[in-house]
Amino acid sequence: MFTKPVSELDYSDIDDLVNNRKEPEGYHLDYKEKIGDPDKSKKELSKDISSFGNTDGGFLIIGVDKDSNIVGTESTIQSKPVDEWLNQVFSSNIEPPVFYHISTPIPIPSSEKVIVVIHVPESSKKPHMVSETHQYFIRINDSSKPSTHNQVREMFDFSRRKQDEFQEFLLRRNLLDEEDPQFGLNINSKSLWNEHIEHYKDLKLPTPILLYSVIPKYPNEEKFNIPFNDFREWLKVHCRGYDPNKSMSVFTPSGKYDMKMNGVVFKEYCSEQVTSYFEILTNGFIELGCSNNFFYVKTFNSTLIPSLRLTQTVGHELILLGFLREFYKYIGYYDEVVLQISMVNVSNYYLTSHQLDETWGDRFNRRNKHHKNLKVSYRFNPTTLTENDIIQIGKFHSERMCFGFGNEQDLCFDKENHIKIDQLFDYR
Repeated sequence: MFTKPVSELDYSDIDDLVNNRKEPEGYHLDYKEKIGDPDKSKKELSKDISSFGNTDGGFLIIGVDKDSNIVGTESTIQSKPVDEWLNQVFSSNIEPPVFYHISTPIPIPSSEKVIVVIHVPESSKKPHMVSETHQYFIRINDSSKPSTHNQVREMFDFSRRKQDEFQEFLLRRNLLDEEDPQFGLNINSKSLWNEHIEHYKDLKLPTPILLYSVIPKYPNEEKFNIPFNDFREWLKVHCRGYDPNKSMSVFTPSGKYDMKMNGVVFKEYCSEQVTSYFEILTNGFIELGCSNNFFYVKTFNSTLIPSLRLTQTVGHELILLGFLREFYKYIGYYDEVVLQISMVNVSNYYLTSHQLDETWGDRFNRRNKHHKNLKVSYRFNPTTLTENDIIQIGKFHSERMCFGFGNEQDLCFDKENHIKIDQLFDYR
């Protein structure tokens, strides 16, 4: 429908859709002239939003009438901004909550009225019920209609099947069960080499692995088909430029790479050994794998302890999140993903923060005593990420990793949510 996420739409995009392309209402598009009476509109709007989620997804545009005239709607409803009012309506009138994207009110030139665009992807948690009527709706042609018993059953089956497919994909990638001896191991991660730990190979510890895996909601569906040379040129431009270190690249697309039938793997080498890889598949799956974020710390009594650099781990995640926001816009994917951070072979490892000093003495008594492998994950829509969202996701993962490694508080962020980092080392 649009070539950009709804958060970036402006009046010219709506004008092009309605007046130039003359897009009529249909299976994936519904126009609403205005919100009108709030109490009457709640049911109707909830019905339309849930029906898109229950069927194949679509767009609801408020401020365009049935004759395709842009007329706009009021910018405030019941003393609330219209988008805030809509969010409240959908959260309280649709069960379970449906995932959607809503634009900020789009001004109409020379008018006090606005347009609101809502995009609803097909839901993997359908069916969604309008709670006021206890009915389920589906999209039929250009209308939202009550669903039959068999259609409701089919929706439950669809969600169960899609969840099974998601779990099966994680299983194939060895990302599902951290208790599995093969957890985190694939043809790329098995080849990772750690220069620092190699110096202490007489300790006979298995190579630790750190994976950042990004899994789209429907991993069995192709998401893009872009000529490789064009794609690679885009990657060269967009592989760096993200906070908290804009000079650091997520990976190096100009380096060595392996082509696959369903994607490409970029690799970093040191002494002819693979130190990191960046895999991108046509289903939208991305995985950054590395090992050089692990090293040995010599304590104040000269004891060597295996450690994971927490601030570099989280800092690189923040950079990756900035990249994901641009990548998924580029391929035109505006749905949810799951970011899972997996740590393999980390029994008895410690976390270290940005700089070691005398305050670290007691922390060397805190280590991961219980888990050979660890994983933490977070579900979100990458194209709508704000800078604050990125910080909050990083903080969530940082806290969970600290707990897993025996620390009672976050060692990576201060009270103002600033990452405690002087420098992001390129540990790839």
